[in-house]
Amino acid sequence: MKELAATTASDRKQILSLLLGNIQMHYTYSECQLPDIILIDKLKNEITLSSIIADKRKLALKFSPQNCYSCIEFAMSCLEELALSKPNIKERLLIIISDASYREYQAISNSLQSDIPIYLSKDSAFSTILKEENIPFIFVMNERLCMDDLFIPIKEMPNYSDLYFHIIETKYFRNL
Repeated sequence: MKELAATTASDRKQILSLLLGNIQMHYTYSECQLPDIILIDKLKNEITLSSIIADKRKLALKFSPQNCYSCIEFAMSCLEELALSKPNIKERLLIIISDASYREYQAISNSLQSDIPIYLSKDSAFSTILKEENIPFIFVMNERLCMDDLFIPIKEMPNYSDLYFHIIETKYFRNL
């Protein structure tokens, strides 16, 4: 609220619009069932999504090379910060890149230099989620491959992202 009070009316309107959009997407995709898609790792191994999830809930970042690069960087920095501050959660994080060739995937993976596992999805299931918005998003995935707590990181509001990660950690990963 302090951020809103210190901004102009125009900025407040934009912030409220971003928040409203985030809430709308959260409700739209809440409990969305994902198919058991095939993912490809850095060694070109094909792995099913269900085998990665197994019986452990995961926090996933999904993006495409067509998304805003600074938005991808911001979302990555949020995950990296979470992994550093809560090392026990690190094994519950994953990144999925969609709408990319294997070569693009390798280049992106190398440029991110992350310890978080990064996979390429060749399936179109992720391509349809938030396609019009063209932005990276974060979500929790359970063992039934249902998406919960979809979140769009807003780089203009880093405190909002901090709040999301605090809630997610408390809600799902407290006992790790």
